[in-house]
Amino acid sequence: MYRKIVLHDPHQAQKFLDALSQFRSHLFAENRIKSLYIFPEICNRVAHEALTVCTGLQNVSIRSTPPFSDPGGLLHLLSSLPLTSLSINLTALITRTRPPKPTLLLSDTMFTQLTHLEVLGSRSLELSSFGIEHLPRLTHLACQFLRTTDFAVTLCHILDKSPRLEVLVLLAGAYVFRRCKMHMEKDGTIRDIRVVMRPLTFRNWDKAEEEFEGEGTWEVAERIVRWRRDTRGNLYPMISTCSRFF
Repeated sequence: MYRKIVLHDPHQAQKFLDALSQFRSHLFAENRIKSLYIFPEICNRVAHEALTVCTGLQNVSIRSTPPFSDPGGLLHLLSSLPLTSLSINLTALITRTRPPKPTLLLSDTMFTQLTHLEVLGSRSLELSSFGIEHLPRLTHLACQFLRTTDFAVTLCHILDKSPRLEVLVLLAGAYVFRRCKMHMEKDGTIRDIRVVMRPLTFRNWDKAEEEFEGEGTWEVAERIVRWRRDTRGNLYPMISTCSRFF
């Protein structure tokens, strides 16, 4: 109970923080809360406070609309957590504090501990891989699909240089998903059994929470990749589930 906390609106988020403060429940937050989801409606101050209190987090999803008011401070907070799974806009977090380079993410211990990473931002991986291919423990990667040559080159580089990577999920808006899938099949630039496409939908979080308790998208993608390895099956089948990743 309370292992996952979803902060979806400012009022609810403030009530959560007030409750922890009133009952001096910092030890509870540290020991019990392992996953935190921060929606765009949550201001930077509240997000920082929640991350400061919940020091035992293993999974964080920050879907805030960039730019972050203090990307350096946020990066420092995230680096203090025992994270294995992160969903964030790398462009907004990283490039405002330091210039991009091939081994950029290796300079932060937090990134080297990650096994699951969802890169938010429609153009985040178009011009740079941020050194994702060098992350020693990363096995699962997700990002939004783009029909550009630069994006395809970046993904091919990541796939080629990431032998540990087991699954790469490409997200496409539900209304263009079929066209994107057809483009992938016709273009043939990215052909790797680890790549799975998924329709990206925007939904009420309560419904997504219910689906989270069942088989999530990571698990479905893993099953598809295993099936391909065993049967040499077709690339890029549609994932029918619309659950969130984490």
